[in-house]
Amino acid sequence: MTATTRRLALTPILGVTLLLACGPEPSPAPGEPAPKPAAAPPIHGAAKISRLTRPPTLHGHRVATTPGRDWQLEGDESLVVVDGASGRVVAFGPRRDDGAIDNALVDLEASVFFGFDAAPHAPPIIEAEDGALHLTFRILTAPLLHHLWLALDGKVLTLASRVDDAGDDRVLGLSLGERPAFSNTPTWLEGHGELLEGGSRGGAFVGRDGPGVGYAMCNQDGRMNVKITTPSAPGFHRTGSAFRDRIGLAPGESSPLRRVALAHGASLGDALLALPCAFEHDVVDVPGSMRDDVEVFHCESAEAHAARLLRDEVDAEEGEAKVAAAAPYARFLRASRIALPRPCARARLARFGHAPGTFFDPRRDDEAGWGHPEIAPKAGRLAWRIREGDAVVPAKLVVRGRGETKAPDWGEDPERGAAKSFVYTTGDGEIPIPPGRYTVSAFRGLEYGRVERDLEIRAGETTSFDAKLVREVDTAGWLSADLHVHAMPSWDAPASLEDRVRSLAAVGVEVAVATDHNAVTDYGPAIRRLGLDAHLASVVGDEVTTEHPDLGHFNVFPLVPPSPLPHAEMDPHELFAAARRRSPNGVLQVNHPRMGSIGYFELLHLDRGAPRPWSLRSPFTEVGFDAIEVFNGDHFDHIGEVEWVLEDWFALMDAGMRYTATGNSDSHKVSYQDAGMPRNWVAVEDDDPRTFDEERFIAAIRAGKVVVSSGPFLTLTANGAGIGETVVLHGEATVEVMVRVDAPGWIDVDTVELLRRGHVVKRWKVPAGKRHPRLEAALQLPVGPGDWLVAIARGDGRLPNLYRSQGRPFAFTNPIHLR
Repeated sequence: MTATTRRLALTPILGVTLLLACGPEPSPAPGEPAPKPAAAPPIHGAAKISRLTRPPTLHGHRVATTPGRDWQLEGDESLVVVDGASGRVVAFGPRRDDGAIDNALVDLEASVFFGFDAAPHAPPIIEAEDGALHLTFRILTAPLLHHLWLALDGKVLTLASRVDDAGDDRVLGLSLGERPAFSNTPTWLEGHGELLEGGSRGGAFVGRDGPGVGYAMCNQDGRMNVKITTPSAPGFHRTGSAFRDRIGLAPGESSPLRRVALAHGASLGDALLALPCAFEHDVVDVPGSMRDDVEVFHCESAEAHAARLLRDEVDAEEGEAKVAAAAPYARFLRASRIALPRPCARARLARFGHAPGTFFDPRRDDEAGWGHPEIAPKAGRLAWRIREGDAVVPAKLVVRGRGETKAPDWGEDPERGAAKSFVYTTGDGEIPIPPGRYTVSAFRGLEYGRVERDLEIRAGETTSFDAKLVREVDTAGWLSADLHVHAMPSWDAPASLEDRVRSLAAVGVEVAVATDHNAVTDYGPAIRRLGLDAHLASVVGDEVTTEHPDLGHFNVFPLVPPSPLPHAEMDPHELFAAARRRSPNGVLQVNHPRMGSIGYFELLHLDRGAPRPWSLRSPFTEVGFDAIEVFNGDHFDHIGEVEWVLEDWFALMDAGMRYTATGNSDSHKVSYQDAGMPRNWVAVEDDDPRTFDEERFIAAIRAGKVVVSSGPFLTLTANGAGIGETVVLHGEATVEVMVRVDAPGWIDVDTVELLRRGHVVKRWKVPAGKRHPRLEAALQLPVGPGDWLVAIARGDGRLPNLYRSQGRPFAFTNPIHLR
């Protein structure tokens, strides 16, 4: 999905307004602003700085580098990689013993902004100076030079930014700043915690609090003023822009230097302790017996607390030790030292799957502090056994709270197969869960019934949940497939390959196409490591995410790893030709074609009223693709968006342009975006993942033998011909059409429609009840050469297996053509 809104960034920002002086245009020889005389760099580090001669080994597949063009800063503890073409820092993280970088989760790009629009700049001049890497950017739309110095020392990367007015015009409203985002996890701001909503706020530092590497960043000259844009969709966290106060520059003047420091560590708190900024906090030791995570909060002063007690008419005899925790400060992962904000702090211990302990005063060792009797987190354990017959099978558990018990929260990103209130399991297992009353449901995709029970979890005890799942829908001869999913090789997908594979197998997906942004990923090794070969096969692919110019996103599969396809500075003809060279008999799919700045149809202004002339009149338009992602997972709770793309597909078919319609989850995170929703059923002779025939699978997709669904299994025949086939008319005025729809009992189906050339010619109301199949109907339909038939099934009830509760069942077939 959105590379522009999901992309990692830590962007020094210059928001500027130019006031042009009267008189002739400035003419700095030779037509460009000249840099000021060289001076010693304003910051220094201890790292070795060099141009890359070979790509570093990057654990997690995060970064592609170009030897001879890119640069690195290499220290004893850290490694930084800088893209020489754009000036972006494309990796910063801990350096492993073998010299490789480990889990690089940050990206940095220097820019000049006019308002919120980035001004284009020429490729930077990059020079290694005394202890720093110096990048000079010439702004193409104004006589400005932007200087960025990078220095690495230990776990800390220091950035120093300055802008020079190198012309004859005043510059007003200039802001230097940074834009941090960390692999599609929420930006953390001191005093506020995770920033999930848009708005402007201030704090001492920003950072990343999530699995893998933690980050913290501070302004060495003061606080961080952060502007967060509104999230684009659930699970896609927007970046936060940190600015300094606006200033103005006279001709020839330079801005004050801005210095920020970015540190990495095992957690946000660990990175915070490495920062060199002057914080108003105390560093204290954690008692040796404590090995839980420590969550630290600001708290009210005694005066503020007393005022609140009087205002709220609360018992004023509440002791000082019970002063309420207020704003989040930082989380420390099993740390030996923690930082406590002044003048007052509260803390609590946290542990995966546990209810946090009671708040206490971390500056005290008595019963009001580390000796508090209720300090320990509490949990019971949920143990499960999932079977189909006597066989252990993968499944998805959904756990919801009952009564006053809240749903458990196992974190936004998966740990032990669990995320938010879901568990993705390969069969048997157990997990800690806070004490309380819960409803536990077991699902195995869209072909199986569910098992649901109410349970009570007691602290220190294990409660069992056994489920035998029964297949209710017969899909023999069809493979369930998700043709668009992401994992850690994508910059905006923090899920590991193992977690991604587990999430797919648990919901009954039988074929997964790995489609990371400009990366070629193979799920095969992860499938084998987890022992899921009997349940899941995979295809290697690439989501070609274009830039310069933006043309949209395109899936290409199958591919041979490891090299991704070219994606920049190409027109559609060149892009499609490159895809055909790499995958001559493969699938080239247009992804989310109407999704704004990343949708091909939207960007090229598809005219559905006259698609054939549209495809011919613009020399920039290329229509040689195979498939259209009509149903994207971001829209399963907005079916109107799906129907909008259906209209495009119908118009293209009416113009004689045949493409396979697909539906895919486009899942980036294990939480929020449910894998396999929607999915494709692809007609094949052998539907066993253990004997998966990739060549026949690809041929079936290209032939249009595909049903798309977020619930019902829908099939269609005409005179015995199936989906994706053609009926040859020999004078017949009618054909016999058979429509069949089925679904497990927990999925609602209330309406089925038959469409000829995109118009409904028959509508059936599905009888109430849970019989199988839900509907089987036949009719004689008048047709003519050039007609095509499609069926659509709908349900009004919500889907209870999803994170987003507004999802509704929706399915459609690919066409049967008549000639």
